[in-house]
Amino acid sequence: IDRVFGDVLRGLDSAAADVLTLCALAGGGIRHELLQRAGTALSIDVGSGVESALGREVLVRRPESPGYACRHPLLADVAVAVADADKAKRMHHALARELEADPALASSSPAAEIAHHVSRSGDDARVLDALVAAADEADRLGSPSAALAHLENAIHRHPRVGSMSKPALGALLMRAAYAAEVTGRNRDAVRLARQALSADGVSGPELGTRHLLLAELLRRGHHPPSEADAAVERAAELIGDHAGPATVQLRLAQCWHWDTDPEAALVHGRRAIEQAEAISAKIGRAHV
Repeated sequence: IDRVFGDVLRGLDSAAADVLTLCALAGGGIRHELLQRAGTALSIDVGSGVESALGREVLVRRPESPGYACRHPLLADVAVAVADADKAKRMHHALARELEADPALASSSPAAEIAHHVSRSGDDARVLDALVAAADEADRLGSPSAALAHLENAIHRHPRVGSMSKPALGALLMRAAYAAEVTGRNRDAVRLARQALSADGVSGPELGTRHLLLAELLRRGHHPPSEADAAVERAAELIGDHAGPATVQLRLAQCWHWDTDPEAALVHGRRAIEQAEAISAKIGRAHV
């Protein structure tokens, strides 16, 4: 690869090299307006760089939108690999800031692109919020696998982020467990749900709901029924007489054995409905 592209890259003037690197860091293609704004923020002579890069045929114009693309995917890979690390971080930072200011400049999914650049810029203060926003975007687009990837990235980075306002680890783990289950990865879902049990130091009904999630995932997969039953029993101990959504979830979980104990399932189901109605009426009175 170096024999094919190395001499070409080394022969570029600084403006052309910077423009090519920005394009490569943006994923191999970039809109002209985003390139112009990020380049201006970085004091790059974008006009001269684009003209030179097009002339050297390392960039091509994109027919579908006003913008440019690296001439070959491997060229983009090499440009990223040889870029100075500190300069690349500054470029990622500039790209993230410009996309946040105008998401319409993104090539595909704005939140995902912002999360990518924030992650690569080393901005730990903003990376978790950016990854969660990307997961939200993926959910809206009906892509649980993409949402899971962003959430797993956030979970991996969570211990290294010192911000007091960062998302709770347990909430990230539970959400990732749901996404893993939807994508057919039940064992990963169970693993994430088990991790959530010891996250954040929660107790009482909140911890009880996490045990209920674990029980549901165990019930859905090829796991011993006793494991799901034990999780429900532990949830019952933690939730106790608490009046709230957790109690409704517990009663519904206790309906699972309708095939072996239909009378008990019916009782728990009715209690779940009664408690849900009571909570709904209470919320309605509060709004009035």
